[in-house]
Amino acid sequence: MEFAVDLKLVRSQKLLLTPRLKQAIEILEMDSRELFQYVETQLDTNPALEEAPAGTQHYASAGTESTDPIESYQYTDMTDPVAEQPERVLTLKQHLLVQLDSLSLDKKSYAIGEYLIDNTDSNGYMKADTSEAAACLGVPESEVLRMLEMLQGFEPPGICARNLGECLLIQLRQLDRRDADAELIVEWFLDAVAKNDAVSIAKATGMGIDRISELFRKIRSLEPKPGRNYCCNDTISRTLPDIIIRDINGELLVVYNSEAFPNVCISESYVSGLSRRGAPRSGLANEWLDNAVWLIKCLEQREDIIFAIAREICELRGDFFKTGPRAFRHIDKCSFASRVCLHESILDKALAGKYLQCRWGLYELKSFFREA
Repeated sequence: MEFAVDLKLVRSQKLLLTPRLKQAIEILEMDSRELFQYVETQLDTNPALEEAPAGTQHYASAGTESTDPIESYQYTDMTDPVAEQPERVLTLKQHLLVQLDSLSLDKKSYAIGEYLIDNTDSNGYMKADTSEAAACLGVPESEVLRMLEMLQGFEPPGICARNLGECLLIQLRQLDRRDADAELIVEWFLDAVAKNDAVSIAKATGMGIDRISELFRKIRSLEPKPGRNYCCNDTISRTLPDIIIRDINGELLVVYNSEAFPNVCISESYVSGLSRRGAPRSGLANEWLDNAVWLIKCLEQREDIIFAIAREICELRGDFFKTGPRAFRHIDKCSFASRVCLHESILDKALAGKYLQCRWGLYELKSFFREA
């Protein structure tokens, strides 16, 4: 019996959906919560499966010619001390307060900064009116504005803006090479950008259409909701990162979060019972064992694909993981699929509902990619 799961298809190939391949794809697409629920159901209904002891990882021997799943199945104990120490997931507020704490501020300035952070919404926008904040805190509005300007220099770029235009301008002004034309368009012609109206901008500014189109692309590459890649406290309680990326002395390390992957294995007592001399081997008993081995292979393939994607993202966007959201750039999904040898439709399923945790926050894998 063939237990190989090969979801790594080149883009030109078509998917022939056998029932087992369909199961493998469905497992790949599940987020961690759905996967745990699915595996729990399998554990309840298949006596050949059992929950693996902590630290035990399963694998099936590659290249074995045996068709007996008992003979072809092996066990190993692989404890990853790094994966057992998941990083703390920071909310946007916590991330901003960490940066505020790093400044040498007097108590009054710190209180102003803390007030403004408390009034920053989940998308990263400042909702407090500066004059009202000044009245509430009993300080001059000029001090509130000074602190707001300081917060707007925090990571992620565009944070604590009071509107979309200010958010985009902050990001443009933080680029290594400022572009006065782009800043002009954001400041005066943002509605035209939304309508893709290059003609009216050309008439008003004298810029060429090609130049305006280039500026449109630059502006649209900015993040309109700089806080959305962070999570609220409620999200933290519901979302486990599948992958954790750590910066260890300048070297990026990609590890599984073991808490996000169900760990199951073949029941040794079940195998022993089938292997006893003279014990009858029924068709149903073999089916249970076959299904258990297949499920484990699907889980392994899912882990391998998610890990390969995360490793490639880390390779392509190392500057982001080392220096922060200011260096964030989207990845072209089509070329990425080729790099990881996945059909684009399989890549989409692998990205869905999977999360990566790094020092800058919790990110859904698909947020690294530019949508077509």
